[in-house]
Amino acid sequence: MRFIAHRLRRFPVELYLCESTLLERARKARDLVQVQYEKGAASLLDLLNAQRTYTATHGEYAQDLANYWIAVSLLEQATARELKQ
Repeated sequence: MRFIAHRLRRFPVELYLCESTLLERARKARDLVQVQYEKGAASLLDLLNAQRTYTATHGEYAQDLANYWIAVSLLEQATARELKQ
């Protein structure tokens, strides 16, 4: 049980590190396409696709965090023990 509790405490940090890298990449890609669009090197569709990807990445991160906390709650209910400390 200690191992599970330890992994559950570490998971949000690991998820954040992974997602922050993905979020940063999506932001940089969007920013690059925006500059290209402003200079006429990218189409409006390219810009909108980059923005959509950036927004979707944020949404997936939020959903992953929600799923994590739901799983923690269900595990706490199943074991009748609090795992978050």
